[in-house]
Amino acid sequence: MTGAEYLLGLLLFAVTLGSVLAGAGVILGRRLGALVGAERALAFALVATLGLIGVHLLPAMLGVLSRFTVPACALLALAASSRVPALADAPLPPPRPVVRSGRAATALALAGLAVLSTYVFASAREYVLQAPLALDTLNFHLPGVARWIETGSIWQIDELVPDLYFGNYPNNGDVVLLATVLPWRNDFLTHLALYPFLALVVLAVYALGRELRAPRVAALALGVALASVPAVAHTALYNAMPDAVMLTGFGAGATFLLRHHRTGRAADLVLGGLGVGLAVGTKWYGLTCGAVLVAVWVAARLLARVDRRTVLRQLGAVCGLVALAGGVWLLRNLILSGNPVFPQRIAPFGIEIFDAPRDRLRELGGFTISDYLFDASVWGDYLVDEYREALAGPLLLIGAGAALALGVAFSGWGRANDRGPVLAVLAAFAGVLVVYSVTPYSALGPEGRPLLAGANARYVVPGLLLGAACAAWASGRLGWRGRLAVQALALLATLDGLLQVDELQRLGAGQIAFGAALTLLCGAAALWVRRDLPLPAVTRPRPALGLAAGALAAALVAGGWAVQDRYNERRYTDVDPAVDWVTAHAPEDRRVGIAGTWSDDGISPVFPSFGPRLRNEVVYHGEFRREMLRRYARRERFVAELRRERYDLLLVGRGAPPRPDRRDERWAIAAGYEPVAESERLAVLARPETAAAARR
Repeated sequence: MTGAEYLLGLLLFAVTLGSVLAGAGVILGRRLGALVGAERALAFALVATLGLIGVHLLPAMLGVLSRFTVPACALLALAASSRVPALADAPLPPPRPVVRSGRAATALALAGLAVLSTYVFASAREYVLQAPLALDTLNFHLPGVARWIETGSIWQIDELVPDLYFGNYPNNGDVVLLATVLPWRNDFLTHLALYPFLALVVLAVYALGRELRAPRVAALALGVALASVPAVAHTALYNAMPDAVMLTGFGAGATFLLRHHRTGRAADLVLGGLGVGLAVGTKWYGLTCGAVLVAVWVAARLLARVDRRTVLRQLGAVCGLVALAGGVWLLRNLILSGNPVFPQRIAPFGIEIFDAPRDRLRELGGFTISDYLFDASVWGDYLVDEYREALAGPLLLIGAGAALALGVAFSGWGRANDRGPVLAVLAAFAGVLVVYSVTPYSALGPEGRPLLAGANARYVVPGLLLGAACAAWASGRLGWRGRLAVQALALLATLDGLLQVDELQRLGAGQIAFGAALTLLCGAAALWVRRDLPLPAVTRPRPALGLAAGALAAALVAGGWAVQDRYNERRYTDVDPAVDWVTAHAPEDRRVGIAGTWSDDGISPVFPSFGPRLRNEVVYHGEFRREMLRRYARRERFVAELRRERYDLLLVGRGAPPRPDRRDERWAIAAGYEPVAESERLAVLARPETAAAARR
């Protein structure tokens, strides 16, 4: 990337992001003035996230997605937001906590936040220059982004791994990744894209806890503990997987639907529906968890004796908002695959509504936790260890806290109007646990051996988010010793969760010291702002303030250039001999075919094959049968299509476990392709003229 390309991308990124943030601020001021505190911050984050997604989706839906149409759309959105009529609405403060927390409890909560912040900064220092390696990220999250950029459209099923259906996933979170990749056609900011959403997960728990009348420090401590869950921190900090985007939407949906139940304000209803829609459009488990959330909200409205017609009208509004914020992916699936939730067959009471092909992966390993619910040997041999690694100490803390909240609520401790919201959130918590237990792949692995249950423990985290808020509420009903004990346990759970993440265990003293220094700097800045220390200086030395802002901007520009330069210098090098060869010899303007399958004990070749500026065309050499990508079963068809497609390179997986001279490799060589590089897992074949050019 040249300096001019970097600066142009930075300008386009700044225009897009700045317009979205400014537009969110305008909408917040004009229509959401009743919100204060954490609810206001969460509403701003929700509106800004949906705005960022929207200004990318609109051009992509029209087939004109490009580096220039997105900032143009963002500027138009900003202009439109300024035309939104203002609403005079008196602020309605959130419920006050029942008890105040002491200094010791506050110190423990801030210590937990400092620990999380230290590890976040330390991990950024260590890993921000390393390209993502997670299988899902390389198999479909980033390849999908690359395909959108290549085609300018979302109206295709981008599938690059056979017998799977990654191309049918909801992709709101991937649009967030797109926002950091598109301006430069490069992924050097991918790691940092999801860091803010880890902070928003903490904010979501805090805001929901405050709505339940939980003490501030308890809500903060439990939010930090949830963010430290390995299944949350690992995906956001290292894997570049958008689960934190889903959790942000889910937490916002829960907060504002609960707030609407208290206030009856339309603005809260709109924000609640949009939050659920963000979750539904980000992950499949967001769809099921969002359905539980809405169902409990409807039940609470009916139990509160709200007029049924009013509830039905409000439910229709929520469903419409959910469709607006996340329904485009279901529409895409319906149009292109004939089933909005492909490949799930929909046949209630035996009446088929949407058909689906045979799912071989689900047959082999798509078992559920409910399949092993009463199997003590499976729990002892697999599931306990899987949960220990994936959910760690916060699982025990939140589980015990939710049980305590249930006991406190039914004991009559507190006023009736205080217990009702908690019971509603606990009902949603239980509903998410039930849905998780019957979700396919929640016990991923061969029958009787759920070896990867921990990897999919992410599906239960929305329930833990609800349970964390309830645990914070319960702690406020304890005596001061009990509250202090909860804060201490939350700090220990935070440490335990972070230390279960393999990448954090590898951090050295230098990285930890760097993270601690930045944490102290941020803490000092926050304290400075909170005490209004800079205000007297703002009125006089404006040139000095402008000079400082300019110096900070220049430092960010220079730092960004250094990051992308070092990142791209070693991007997907020394990871696999076959992938290394493609990186070195096919950086752009190549048509790359992928065939066969490969083992998961190494890097996926899919995303690296697009090249550093995503200018290679990458296609899986297979065929769609009943809308599912399959490998060619017959040699004649494989060879005929290979000659027709005329790939410059064919990257062939050698199976799992890997074996040289696999079927696809033999067929391609027989068709005239020449071996140019190989590893134990992968082989690179080239057309004769491409191979000859590489040798020169």
